[in-house]
Amino acid sequence: METAELGFANKPEHYIVTIEMFHQLHCLSYLRQRVYEAPGEHFQKESDKSRADHLSHCVDYLRQVLMCHGDVTPIALIADPNPPAFRPPILPNFSIKHTCRKFDKIFDWAAKRNTSGLTIE
Repeated sequence: METAELGFANKPEHYIVTIEMFHQLHCLSYLRQRVYEAPGEHFQKESDKSRADHLSHCVDYLRQVLMCHGDVTPIALIADPNPPAFRPPILPNFSIKHTCRKFDKIFDWAAKRNTSGLTIE
């Protein structure tokens, strides 16, 4: 889709923006599609080089997001009396409670302000 098709050509007072959360979810979905070989429409239209570049971008982008927003919630480790030979005798306790932002509120806030005519897939 070209800029003119969006109605933003030669209108410097207009900006097209997205929220990082949606870009992060896009990259996660793209990685999921690549891992499970269930390509979406966007994936099918990409060239092999574009696909490789896109994958590299998403992996590095999500690495940056995780490092930037590093969750410092402690994960308790508990003893495993009979561990398999391939791992240490401890297990992480992933039942730690986290305090999260409310996804639906962020989504609704963004949707109410969407004036681009574009929708989230």
